[in-house]
Amino acid sequence: YRILAEVRDREKNLARAIWAYEEALKIFTIERYPIEYAATQNNLGFVYSTLAEVRDREKNLARAIRAYEEALKIRTIERYPIEYAATQNNLGFVYSTLAEVRDREKNLARAIWAYEEALKIFTIEEYPLHHKEVMTNLERAREMVQ
Repeated sequence: YRILAEVRDREKNLARAIWAYEEALKIFTIERYPIEYAATQNNLGFVYSTLAEVRDREKNLARAIRAYEEALKIRTIERYPIEYAATQNNLGFVYSTLAEVRDREKNLARAIWAYEEALKIFTIEEYPLHHKEVMTNLERAREMVQ
């Protein structure tokens, strides 16, 4: 449904994707399937951040943040560094977007912190494409502060 939302009936298919991920989380619990739980939470965060473009911006961004934070309970820098960095980049993006709605300074500080966390893994030497993406996001957040 998430991919289908890119083609047609965006809001309706995003809502279906949320439903599907929430159903999956009934099976993929943090205790029994931690890796799948984290991946599903990350996907749920992405869908909520996309839905925020369509409706209930602040509410859906807050839901995206909660989902990404849940994913980070498993996706730690020590155990799953690449997934950790990707989720931190996603979280940074949501905080940057939320800064446009409320608590500008606080949310931009959180965004910058999340991007800096992602860059601990996405170095220019090892992950040049990811590094460039995160750096672009980080620079945008820093410009928003000024």
